[in-house]
Amino acid sequence: MSTKVFSFKSIVIATLFIAACSSCSNNEIVLMNPQELCSRGVLQAEHFACVWNDEKLSYGSAEFLPVEGDSTKLELLLNDFFPHYEDISDGLEFSGVGVTVDVVPGENEIQFSGTLNTLVYKLSVQGRYTKYPEERVDLQCEYRVQGSSYMDVPYILRFKPETVFLVSSMPGTVESGGQTYQRGDFVKKMLQRIFERIADEVNAVQMAFHADGTADLALQYASSSDFTPWMTIRYWYPNLNSNLYLEFTQEQLSSFYDQWLGVPANAYYTYPFIHYGDLSLGRAMLRVYYWPQGEEGLTFWIYPPNDVKFVEFYLQGKGKDGWTEEEQAELDLLLEILQKKDRYDLGIALHMDIANDN
Repeated sequence: MSTKVFSFKSIVIATLFIAACSSCSNNEIVLMNPQELCSRGVLQAEHFACVWNDEKLSYGSAEFLPVEGDSTKLELLLNDFFPHYEDISDGLEFSGVGVTVDVVPGENEIQFSGTLNTLVYKLSVQGRYTKYPEERVDLQCEYRVQGSSYMDVPYILRFKPETVFLVSSMPGTVESGGQTYQRGDFVKKMLQRIFERIADEVNAVQMAFHADGTADLALQYASSSDFTPWMTIRYWYPNLNSNLYLEFTQEQLSSFYDQWLGVPANAYYTYPFIHYGDLSLGRAMLRVYYWPQGEEGLTFWIYPPNDVKFVEFYLQGKGKDGWTEEEQAELDLLLEILQKKDRYDLGIALHMDIANDN
C-alpha cells in the first residue's frame, strides 16, 4: 500500500515539475536584437519624433548603423538637423551627424544614449526604439556650444562709417564725379554712405550668442537710446574654420527682409540666404565668416556673392529713393564693381563692439 502511495506521489510531483518547467520556458522574455535596427533604413515622419533642447521639432530623421567590433553599440545618424560639414558651391550639401550610442535591449524596445563631443559643440542624445504597436523612434537631444569665449557677451553693430570695410584691398581705379578713386576706397566710401542712410532709422543691432545655439537680436532705433528685442535665431558651427551659419525661420526671414532690404517676397530663399532641408520647413541659412577679437569685439565677413545681394536688394527696395542724380550714378558704379568676378575672393566685413564699449 505505501509503495503504491509513494509511487503515485512521485508521479504527481514529477508531473508538476515538468509543467512548471514548461511554463517557465513558455514565459521566457526574448530581448530584441539591436543589430536588427541597422536593417530598418531611415526612420522619419510618422516613425520619428525629436525634442531638441526642450523644443519639439517637425523635421529630421534617424538611421542606425553597425559599429564594427562592438555589438553593444550602434551609430545613430541624425539627418537634416543642422549643417555638419560644408560643400556649398551652389547650395547647402551636408552629411548627417553620427553619434555612437550604447544600446540596452528590452522585450519590445531598445533604449540608447550617447554623446558626441567636438571642439565647438557637444551633442547628447537619448531615446528609445519601439516596434509595437507601431515602429517609431523617440529622441531627446541636448545641444551645447562649447569653447567660445564670446558666449553670452552682447555685441553691437553700430551703423557708423568705421564699422564697415573690405576684407582685402581692390586693385585698380575708377572715375566718378570727375575724380579718380582707388576701387577699394570708392567701394568703402559708398558702403559708409549706405550705413549713414540706415542710421536714419536704426542706430545699431545688438547680438548675444548663447550656449544652447541660439542668439538674441535687438534693435536700437534712431528715436531711442534703448534696445528693443527683435528676434531669437539659431546659429551653427559646421567645422573649425570660423564658418558660422545663422538660421532664420520663414517668419524671421520675412521680418529681416522688411527691416533691412524692402524687397518683394519672391526674393526669399535666394542669395544672400540659402534654404536648408525641405523648402516647406522655411529654414534659411546665412553663411558668414567670423573673427573673435577679444576686447576689440567681433568681426563678420559676409561671403561673396552674398554681400553683393544685400547691396542689390537694399538699392532695389529701401534704398531705392532719396538719392541725388550724382549719388545714384555712384551707386550704379558701386554695383558694377561688386558684381565683377575679380573681387569674389574679397568680401564686406562688419565690426561689432562689445556692448559695454562706447
